[in-house]
Parts: sequence; structure tokens; C-alpha cells
Amino acid sequence: MAFKLHILLYIFIFVLLALFEILYIIVSMEHSSKENLWRKEYTRRTITEWGRRLPLTPGGYAESVDADWKEAAEEIRTLVTQARLTYVFCHCSRLGNKELQMLVDVELSKLAIASTRRLMSVFWKPELRGWIRSTDKYGKPLDTTIDSYGQSFGLFALALDYRVRNNSETRNIALRVLAALDEYAAAPSGGYFEYRKGGRTAPGLPFPHLRRLEPHMYLFEAFISWYAVDHCGPWLEKAQSILKLLREKFLQPDGSVAAYFDNDLHLAEGEAGNVRIVGDHYEWIWLLGQYEKFSGDSSMRECAKGMFAFAEKYGRDSAGFAFAEVDSAGNVLDGNRFLWMQFEMFKSYVAMYDWTGDKAFLDTADKIRLRIRDTYLHHKILFYNKLDADGKPDPSPSRTRFLYHLFMAACELDRVLTPSDPGEMEPPDKLYPGLP
Repeated sequence: MAFKLHILLYIFIFVLLALFEILYIIVSMEHSSKENLWRKEYTRRTITEWGRRLPLTPGGYAESVDADWKEAAEEIRTLVTQARLTYVFCHCSRLGNKELQMLVDVELSKLAIASTRRLMSVFWKPELRGWIRSTDKYGKPLDTTIDSYGQSFGLFALALDYRVRNNSETRNIALRVLAALDEYAAAPSGGYFEYRKGGRTAPGLPFPHLRRLEPHMYLFEAFISWYAVDHCGPWLEKAQSILKLLREKFLQPDGSVAAYFDNDLHLAEGEAGNVRIVGDHYEWIWLLGQYEKFSGDSSMRECAKGMFAFAEKYGRDSAGFAFAEVDSAGNVLDGNRFLWMQFEMFKSYVAMYDWTGDKAFLDTADKIRLRIRDTYLHHKILFYNKLDADGKPDPSPSRTRFLYHLFMAACELDRVLTPSDPGEMEPPDKLYPGLP
């Protein structure tokens, strides 16, 4: 009898200890989840506030807004802006949480669905298998050019729509866009021309007769975004074809990435061939990190580190802000400090941390975040588009397409900064100042 009591006592103690262990794990998970959820909630509230306040017409959201959320004096709606905002609303409507499985925001979901439908009804031309470049604010076509740069953002937005709704028709449309790119815009020397025959050069380009790196960079992003949600599609092969161009054409011996090329993708001659867009270096670094996560291929890591070394050596001012452009020798060509480049610099440091595990990269990323917060943000959740060559904020209306860069950086912030001690967590008003 005494022996049985001892056995029961041991079992009771064992079960009690096990329960304490389970309780500890649950509390730890709840604590981590609470902090993680806290940050997600403020990100969602920021994006929701943008969705509520942005001026909207039948053609889409305003391209830029002033401090009172009034649309600037413009009559245009561009595919790039509308597709980027659609992506943000789709992504933010479902911010994942491991413990709570998935958060679904009803208001943002409605914004995401409405934005996707508008993108397809206003810009999509099914007979051409592509999206046109721009319309007026009422949705009347202005520029019917179907350019490769714009198609990348249409594909990018659809990848998130497919992830959210798992709609086979979305996938079919994406495959039709890809087929049309290959049929009408593929270049014999590799990659894609700027636009199909019969189109016209995008306004504002400094070297309109040359091919550019950027359409390929954003198509690469679109392809890996689709591969993340559709492993059976041709997306990985397409992404790798652009990586081949990156290795063989775009990357230069000094580790930099050139911006302009001739029709055969030889480095452009003269002034254009000397341009290095600093933000593109940082963005490529992060994209290559994403590619490695999705594909398991780490072959581009050294290339990314070479880009990082060049950008760090030549691409930043004494205060740590990224310049717009430098030349191959590191001389500043354009001293503006665009907001989107600062966000891409932040993301590149996160990518370097992922590769190295060195927390010094995270410390620097946090300093970049604070510089952005203290220098670029104004009127609660609006921002300056850039600092000028003298370091002064440009007072022009906030460009709404930059919300995409802000949101992507916020996602990376959320991913890497989940503290074990709540005391390490900054209050939400410091992470996202001015939120309601």
C-alpha cells in the first residue's frame, strides 16, 4: 500500500512539474506573441489610416497628397502607384502570427479586394495581356504603353492577391502576362526591352534611348513573389534567368551594379554608363536574401556582399543617409536622399544580419530606422519624399507609391525585432509616432 502511495506521489509531482513547464511555455509564447501582435497592430492601423484618408476617384488613389491629405494638382493615375498600393493592402490585410495562425482585418480586406478589382478594370487590357501605363483620375487611358517596369508591379500585386484568395483566375492572368512579356518584350541579348513595339518611353527618364537595370530588378522581385505562392509555375526559372544577367551584365568588377545599358546589354557609353543608383544596390541585397530563402540557393551571397561594400563605401553621407546616385569612382552625382532608398538601406542591413548573425547589422538597422522616423516623418503618418542636396526636407506632397517601401521595411522590422524582454520594446508611439 505504501509503495503504491509513493508511486502515486511521484506521478503527481511529475504531472505538476510538467504542468508548470507547459504554463511557462504558454506564458512565454503569449508574451512574445503580445509584443509581436502589438507591432503588427500599429502597422495595420497605419495602413488602414492611409486607406481611409487617401483621395480616391474612379481611376484609383491619388499619386501624392499634401499635409491635409488633399490630392496634389495632378490628373494622372499610374499603374505603378495603384499596383503598389494594392500589394500593401493585400499583404497588410493578413499579417501572419504563428500562435494565432492568421489575423484577418476586415476593413483592409475590403480595401485589398476593391484595389485589385480597380487595378484589373481600369489598367488591365485582356486582349493585350498587360496593364497600360496610366489613366486620368477618372480611369480614361492616357498612356497605353505596356512597359516591362509596370508589368512587374502588376504581377507583384497579383501574387499577394493569389496568396490571400488562392484564386486560379489570378494565376491564369499572371501566366498570360508572363507569356506576353516573352512574346512581345523579350530581347535577343537577354532580359526584356523597356516596352513593347508601338509604345513610348516613360516620362522623366534621363537616358530614354537606353535599357535599364530597374525593370529587371522589379521583374525579379515579381518572379520570386510568385514562386513563393506557386512552386509549380515557371517563376523560379524566370528569376534565375535574371540572376544570370545580374552576374554577366549588370554587376561590374568593382562590385557595383550599373544602371544603363545599350540594346545588347553592354554597359552604356559615356555619362550614362558611369551612373550607380545607390538604392538599387541596397534593394538587390535584400532581394537576393529573399531569393535564397525561397530557393535555398546561396550562390548570390558573395555578389550581394560586394554590392553592400560598394554602397557602404560610396553611397552614404556623413550622417548615414543614402545618396541618390554616385559614379563608379564614388563621386556624388545626385545628392538627394530619397526616402525609398533609406528604407531599402534598412532592409539590406537586415539581410546582412540574416546571412551573418552579426547583431551589429541589426544595431545599425535600428539607427537607420530612427533617422527615418526623426527626419522624414511628419504630420503623424505622412512623410517627406526626400532630403535635398543640402540635407533639407523637400516640402512637396508625399508620393503615395512610397508607402510600399515603408510597409516592407515595417514587415522586416517586425520579423527581426521580437524582444525576449518587454522592457526592450519601445512604446508603440515611438515605433509608429502619431498614430490614432
